[in-house]
Amino acid sequence: MYIATLFNNQGVFQRIVDWKEKASGEERYDLDVLLFRATSAYMSLLRMNGLNELCIEQYHSLKSELTFVDDRIIFWSPTLIELLNEFSPFLSSLRIMQNLILPLAAKAQNLKVSIPPSLAEAMKKLNTYGFSEEICKIVEEYCSNSRFRNHLS
Repeated sequence: MYIATLFNNQGVFQRIVDWKEKASGEERYDLDVLLFRATSAYMSLLRMNGLNELCIEQYHSLKSELTFVDDRIIFWSPTLIELLNEFSPFLSSLRIMQNLILPLAAKAQNLKVSIPPSLAEAMKKLNTYGFSEEICKIVEEYCSNSRFRNHLS
């Protein structure tokens, strides 16, 4: 399940619904997982933004009562714990989505190859799967422009 209006309002995943309608079996399932995880990540991000603003408001409301004896400010609240607890599911959803991209691209291009379940593993032999040069370039740029490159060695 995903919330289409979230994506429509942001102008993302605009073509995936058409792709999903044409897909069958495992490809349709993978697209559902991608959309579900995208919804989960987006909802976590919205929640983190809201919790962050609330933490800042809480800090400012208490700031006048604080006595500063150190250069560091230590702020702890149940809201902060909620905020910190959102990071793991957010990053997990992003990782799952990232790992689905190449297998979905292979299915969309009718490549009859087995792609490793991890993008880091797939990157080791990216040029052997039959992807177009354009797709390989996009994926390589994504990996080199992100901290992901640290996981490729």
